[in-house]
Amino acid sequence: MYFILSKTISFLLKPFVWMVILFILTLILKKYKLKKICFLSGFVLLFFFGNGLFANLAMTWWEHPVTPISQLEGNYNYGVVLSGVTDSKREPRDRVYFHKGAGRVTHAYRLYKMGKIDKILISGGSGHLLGQDVMDADLIVMYYDLMGVPREDILLENQSRNTYENAAFSADLIKADNPEAKVVLITSAFHMKRALACFENQDLTVTPFSTDFHSSVIEFDLIGWLIPGAGAFSAWEIILKEIFGIATYWVMGYI
Repeated sequence: MYFILSKTISFLLKPFVWMVILFILTLILKKYKLKKICFLSGFVLLFFFGNGLFANLAMTWWEHPVTPISQLEGNYNYGVVLSGVTDSKREPRDRVYFHKGAGRVTHAYRLYKMGKIDKILISGGSGHLLGQDVMDADLIVMYYDLMGVPREDILLENQSRNTYENAAFSADLIKADNPEAKVVLITSAFHMKRALACFENQDLTVTPFSTDFHSSVIEFDLIGWLIPGAGAFSAWEIILKEIFGIATYWVMGYI
């Protein structure tokens, strides 16, 4: 039930949806005062959530900071890669199609080649309500096979449907192999707060390694600050979804 609810309620966490509802109310309401309130509220939302500067500041504040490779002391037993960055529907299936977020996969490969991590654990099944015939983690295994990573150095967890299950199922695999394992958690910077809390709740020693930053260096851009942009709305959707996820996980005892 929670899995279905989390997927459907995300629609209501989009500021653009709030704005559209307000403008629709402006058209259908009869009372002038209410129409005015809805119109002004919609305009404020359009300016605030569509503003590139505000969105970038918020994303910079939200994202987990970068971890310099030099700060990874010694070697780690596992690098856990959270999936959800591939297109499992696209054909032909003679390659791996990546969405934004592929840095999770490529950075893990680099850490492996540098000897910072001994094995790569890939975690992630289907995040779709109707399921899928090929799991995200399976596709990433295919990519690592093409890159020459020995199969014995890859652990696969392809049943999890959300971040909590990523942590719980990965922890089961790790503890069965090495209860004292040191783990590097590799996921997108915007997702790290929730993921790290879930993995630490599984009594694992975890070092975060953020990838795929959505924020950028702040530079003067008058046009971008004055004219609403789709990228700003997208950034806020990501942040609000993560905040909702953390709050929900806390209520349910996942973190």
